[in-house]
Amino acid sequence: MSMRTCMTRRRSSPERRAERTESKAANAPSAKKPAEQPTAVPSADSAKPASARRRKAVMPQQPTTAGWEAAKSSADLTLLLPGGVPMHFRLIPATTGRGFLMGAERGVQSSAEPRHWVRITKPFYLGVFPVTQAQYRALAEHATELTLNASPSDRTAPDPGDPADHPSLRPVENVSWIDAEAWCGWIQTHQRDPALTWKPHRKGLPSFERISLPTEAQWEYACRAGTGTEYSAGDGPGALEKVGWFDANSGNSTRAVGRKAANDFGLHDMHGNVWEWCRDAWDDRAYRREQRFDGVQDPEILAGSGGDPDRVVRGGSWVIWAWYCRSAIRNWWGPDYRDRDRGFRVCLFPGP
Repeated sequence: MSMRTCMTRRRSSPERRAERTESKAANAPSAKKPAEQPTAVPSADSAKPASARRRKAVMPQQPTTAGWEAAKSSADLTLLLPGGVPMHFRLIPATTGRGFLMGAERGVQSSAEPRHWVRITKPFYLGVFPVTQAQYRALAEHATELTLNASPSDRTAPDPGDPADHPSLRPVENVSWIDAEAWCGWIQTHQRDPALTWKPHRKGLPSFERISLPTEAQWEYACRAGTGTEYSAGDGPGALEKVGWFDANSGNSTRAVGRKAANDFGLHDMHGNVWEWCRDAWDDRAYRREQRFDGVQDPEILAGSGGDPDRVVRGGSWVIWAWYCRSAIRNWWGPDYRDRDRGFRVCLFPGP
């Protein structure tokens, strides 16, 4: 007999009384037995309430990369920007002994010569990645007084041929030195703003004397991570291929951060992807001046009184050839200049 026939058959009074008694004992709103469902393979979600399963079903998958996942546990500090967008940092130690060798060998680039010993006397925090499009947008949309374009990047379209590449995790570009300093400066002056959440991973939260771009010396020290080769992974384009995006492998676009290997300090994308602004003013003879003798401590080229000079950029980019992506190579642009391969990385300077 079919279920419909069973449901439509007139039931006797004893049957109805028995049905009501069983219903009350089971504390069920109805005595109707639900139709049997096909047998399903049990899942980890089956024990969760139906509402939770429904919420999970509609949540979009968060973009990620191998390096991004690793940074969640390896970072020494994480800053949650407005909207909960994370930005991870590694603590870069001060140099020991004579310091590190900064600059290029003779005949490589005159403005990067001679090689000389530099001491970094204080540890500092540096972003594991250059600032991403999602990070830049999160703060720019919140700090409206800065009047920054929250979505300045040129390379925002997904790549149909590379589903692992997420535009929101690509480095922000098309930002000037002035934009980058304003973005960092807002964090410095609002360190305890409720919209920001600091999560120290290993130690108590330090206070920061300055939140800004790294100096050129800090940038090269962090990029080299103890190496003296052309790139942190070795010499030659094959070594660069392991750690950076440049004209030969980028596919004519920036790429999501964290897809290439990290250096020994745990930093990604120091070579290629986007040029990174540094604090220093540009001086093509800086390394040759008397004050740049071996053993110089924490050098920084300050702007003179004649207005805003050109500013240093480092690291090369997705659109440039391998030579420019070397650890030692220097370049410069005006502080108000924007282009599709100019980005930045945040540096935190702990207070005294």
